[in-house]
Amino acid sequence: MEMRTQSSGRCLCGTAKPAAAVQQKHNLYLVLDDWDKGYSIYRVSEEDFVVSDADADADDKNSPRQQADSPLVRIKAYQCAWFVAGHETKIFAMNPAKSSPGIPVLDTATLSMTVCPNTYSRGDHGQRPVYASVGDRFLCFSYPFVDVLGPEPAALSGAWSWTTIEHDQPFDSTSVGGYAVHPDGRTVFMSVWGYNPDVSPARIHGDRCSTYAFDMERLDWTYLGEWTLPFRGQAHYDRELDAWVGICWYKQDGAAGRVCCCDVPPDAEPRDTVPTWRLGVDVLFRPDDLHFGAKLVYKGDSNFCLVESRRRVHDDHDGRYFRDVKMTSFALKYDKLGDLRTTRRRGYASLWYQSHKGGNPADDPVAFWM
Repeated sequence: MEMRTQSSGRCLCGTAKPAAAVQQKHNLYLVLDDWDKGYSIYRVSEEDFVVSDADADADDKNSPRQQADSPLVRIKAYQCAWFVAGHETKIFAMNPAKSSPGIPVLDTATLSMTVCPNTYSRGDHGQRPVYASVGDRFLCFSYPFVDVLGPEPAALSGAWSWTTIEHDQPFDSTSVGGYAVHPDGRTVFMSVWGYNPDVSPARIHGDRCSTYAFDMERLDWTYLGEWTLPFRGQAHYDRELDAWVGICWYKQDGAAGRVCCCDVPPDAEPRDTVPTWRLGVDVLFRPDDLHFGAKLVYKGDSNFCLVESRRRVHDDHDGRYFRDVKMTSFALKYDKLGDLRTTRRRGYASLWYQSHKGGNPADDPVAFWM
């Protein structure tokens, strides 16, 4: 494991800064597959973004000028972006090496490492899990289990442990297309694409598309109807917009490469149709032949960062893909007509790296704002 040295926390006169004056600063953390033994984690600060108008040449502002060569930390783990998760200030490598006593965890607030016990569902590599932060609890959905991790105990006060729930989960987590945490702080909405509810196990593919809700207090599922959220991957609730915001699932009619927002149902009750949703006006990325994947990171207060992974034009095709990681920071608002738009001022940052041999080019970027 390789780690940078922390700042001493002293002012120019040499005296220690008061503890109250040290305030946690949020950064973007990228988890890259550029190491053959696991992952490298890089930190991108606000100062690393170049601010420009939205109508400027984004390709020029976002052109990769920096190679990713100074990771904050490296973690040994099996290489698959499916098995990296973020919760509060912590990054979890959920599929650690066999030699590891548990799940390696980086706390970005303290730059300290700890080990969390393995989940009960560890070892099922055939499906993609779904992770969700619900209040101070961290959930791992991996059919047929739901593993729940509570707050980390104080030092020397007890062991960190998972609670495992095993019951009739109606679908395989690999079939989840989009999901979002309800602002009630206890409910997770999940839309499932192409599954068969009448076959056990529920990982059998079919033509059914539905939405379910998982209640953290009752620890059970509710069927909401034959409709799906309009998102691909995780959507985020923004209080000012009063909506969930995520990357649009649909590609037809010019929807590809845009974000969308969706009204939040007041409760997890069955309904006949999807809640009202709106497609964003601005195209934020081009899903062309060079596009690997994209992730929308929520920064708070209607601010977001779109992280896109793209193949370099002169890829040598030796099994190690050259990737450009492009980051676009922006705010969202409704205009006078009620359309969802980005603000004119955006921030651009980028870097490039070479993935380890055998890396999966179809994976979306792994990024967290902490």
